[in-house]
Amino acid sequence: MSDDTNRLPQDQEQTVINENIDDQDQNGDSLDPLDINKLSLDYDYLMYKISDYISAIHQQTTDIVRQQSDLITKGIINTQIDQTIENCKGVLSKCHDLEDACDMLENIDSIIDEFFIRLRNIIQKLPK
Repeated sequence: MSDDTNRLPQDQEQTVINENIDDQDQNGDSLDPLDINKLSLDYDYLMYKISDYISAIHQQTTDIVRQQSDLITKGIINTQIDQTIENCKGVLSKCHDLEDACDMLENIDSIIDEFFIRLRNIIQKLPK
């Protein structure tokens, strides 16, 4: 890894540098022979990278879930729209059938009216 990827954010790095300065005695010898400060720095960096990685995974997961949700929602809406259109076509067809039936009833009514007129004429012509 490059040096930039192994670095902590600047505020955390400055804290560690200050701690390292305090860990030296007057002769410049390290008061931390077990490198606890370096271990602490490595641990902090590791936690930072894990947190960053988890945030990236969270963002990717959220984006994927949102995209899938949108696709499903649009698919459901499109399916509902298609079903509604088909239902409307069925209702429209029934309306046309009903209109045709009404036209037939009107025709039958005029035929009946003409029949009654003829029947009256015939009745009037019959001897009483």
